[in-house]
Amino acid sequence: MLQKLNQWSSFRSRPSGEELARQYVQAQPLAPTKTSVDIERFIGKWYVIANIPSFLEVGACNCIENYEWDSSRNCIQINFQYHSKGSTTQSSSFMRGYIQNAPFNSHWAIDVKVGVYLPFHISYLIIDLADDYSYTTIGVPNRSHLWIMIREKPIYTDENGVEILNGASGEAAEKQKHVLECAIQNAEELGYDRNLIMKVPFVQTLDL
Repeated sequence: MLQKLNQWSSFRSRPSGEELARQYVQAQPLAPTKTSVDIERFIGKWYVIANIPSFLEVGACNCIENYEWDSSRNCIQINFQYHSKGSTTQSSSFMRGYIQNAPFNSHWAIDVKVGVYLPFHISYLIIDLADDYSYTTIGVPNRSHLWIMIREKPIYTDENGVEILNGASGEAAEKQKHVLECAIQNAEELGYDRNLIMKVPFVQTLDL
C-alpha cells in the first residue's frame, strides 16, 4: 500500500489517464457484443489465426472451429480440429454450445465432451464480429483466453512461421494481417493484453 502511495505522490510514477482507464476496463467482467448475432450466418467453418490458448492449444497449429446448428437439442455442435505440436495427425475436440442471451445470441454456455459431455457450462462470449461475418473474436469473462477467427483460408507458414503464399497474392496476406491487427486492437480496448495474444500457424504440409 505504501508503495502505491509513493507512486501516486510522484508525477513521474503516477499512472497515466490511459493506464487508469485500462485498469478500470480490466477490472470489469468481459461482456459479449451487444450486436445481435445471426446464428445461421455464424455457423460453419472458422480458422483460428490467433489466440490466448487453452492447455489443449499450446503449440498447436492448423486450428479450425466447425459450428453446426442442432435443432433436436436446440444447441450448436462444435468440432474443434487441430494438430498438436510435432504431430502430423489431426485431432478433434467436441463441444456443445447453448445460447444464453437470445435474441442477441452472443453468450453461449459450452459443454465439453470428455467421453461424455460434461455440464461445466464454460462461458463463450462473442466480443467482436465483422458486419460481413468475415472475422470474429471470442473471449471468456476473466480474459484468460481469446480466439480470433476468420472465414477465409489463412496464409500458410512453414514450421518456423515463415509465410508461404502458395498462390495467394501479397494483397491477400496484407489483408489478413490488417484484419488481425484490427481484431487485436479491439481486444485491447476490451481489456486484453496484446502481449499475451499469439499467432496460430497454418503449416502447409498438414491438411486443413
